Amino acid sequence: MSEIYETEHSKLLQDYVEDFAWIENVPRCKFRKYVCKKCGYQFLTSIAAMVGHAESHHTDDYIKVAVLKTTDTLKFRPEHHYYNKTVDLFQLQSDSLPYNIIVPKSVNKREGVLRRRKCKIFTVDYPKS
Repeated sequence: MSEIYETEHSKLLQDYVEDFAWIENVPRCKFRKYVCKKCGYQFLTSIAAMVGHAESHHTDDYIKVAVLKTTDTLKFRPEHHYYNKTVDLFQLQSDSLPYNIIVPKSVNKREGVLRRRKCKIFTVDYPKS
C-alpha cells in the first residue's frame, strides 16, 4: 500500500478508536480485517466501509451484515462495503448473502414485535426463530 494510504488509514483509526480497530492484513486479499467495538462483528472490508458502518451506529440506524459465500469459515462484510452508483445506495454484493440486521436501540421492541420509531399505533409481528 502507498505511504499516503497508510497515513490516512492511521488517521482514520485514531478518529474512530472508540468504534472499530484494525486486526490484521489478510494474505492475498486487498481488504483488511477490522472488529467493530459496538456490535462485535469482525469484518473483512475497507477502512471506508468501516467508517460508514461506525456512522450507522452513531445515527442509530438499521445495519445490514453480510457473509461471504465463497469461504468455508464465516467472513463478514458490512453493508457499506459496496456502493451501487446506478441506484445511489449501499448494497450487498453478489459474492455475499444477508446474515443479520442490527436493529437500532431506539426501536421499540419486545418479543417478536418491532414498532416503528415514531409510530405508537401499528406493529409488525415477526415469527420467532
